[in-house]
Amino acid sequence: MSETLAARLAATGPHAVRRLAVLAVLTSACLWGLSGTAAEVLFQHLSVSPGWLVGVRMLGSGLILSIILRPRIDPRRDLLPLAVFGVLGLGLVQFAYFTAIAVSNVATATFLQYLAPALVAAWQFSTGRLEPSWRLGGGVILAVAGTTVIALAGKGADISAQALIWGLGSALAAAFYTLYPAHLMRRIGPWPTACYGFLLGGVAFAVLTPPWQGAPSTPFTWLLVAAVVVGGTLIPFGLYLWGVSRLVATEAAVIATAEAAAAALAGAFLLGQVLPAQAYLGGLLVVVAVLLVSLARARPTPPPELPIGGPP
Repeated sequence: MSETLAARLAATGPHAVRRLAVLAVLTSACLWGLSGTAAEVLFQHLSVSPGWLVGVRMLGSGLILSIILRPRIDPRRDLLPLAVFGVLGLGLVQFAYFTAIAVSNVATATFLQYLAPALVAAWQFSTGRLEPSWRLGGGVILAVAGTTVIALAGKGADISAQALIWGLGSALAAAFYTLYPAHLMRRIGPWPTACYGFLLGGVAFAVLTPPWQGAPSTPFTWLLVAAVVVGGTLIPFGLYLWGVSRLVATEAAVIATAEAAAAALAGAFLLGQVLPAQAYLGGLLVVVAVLLVSLARARPTPPPELPIGGPP
């Protein structure tokens, strides 16, 4: 986001900025839900591997952002933390989530990944970075409960040892990429952070799974891949990071659980998957959780949280 636009948003006051940040995170969650549906088709019907998709979507998103933004960084100061963020945050959360889907199903992977809000809240509360409140505490509980209900109402949780490891790994990575890049976004901005995170993480995964190996052979498959790169990676991760930089991390993590409801609805409308009654109950719990957090009493936007390792 340009400095001019950021200045205009700041001039509108903290209330308007907060509302826009909530909308940005909510939009990113909905786009991730649609992307998960497309990824399910790619994995189960078009023989695309999780590692290949992660590398291609990250490299593609990073290249597009670098062409549009041409962001500058101080390599001596920023390169290593950006690489850590790209590989252990952006890259690992996608790879672990997709692998959990491959070894179990979408319901199990979603259930395990969305333990992340509880992890983020526990970190912030225990380190004194956030005062406990009934709104945030209730939002975290309802978000985790709603996601669990949605997952169990689908194909059911099939938690093998592999699924448990990869699913918990995706939850840890989601908590990490929500908390860690605060100092980077404070110094170089959310979109440059996303750009170099995608590029550096994409290079790492491309080394493990070269893009030219196992590439799709049909135009329809490439169309879905392009949709995942732009609509499921570049835009939502950028919006999420921008929103996190203007919200409390726990708030953003709770609002992002709307992805589970979006994925369930996308599966119903686009793939013809029948939603049991429990899924609607889970979706309602998630909506209430998001409302609890987003409609909390407006206050000046808090400063970004310190990274997990302490001050930079």
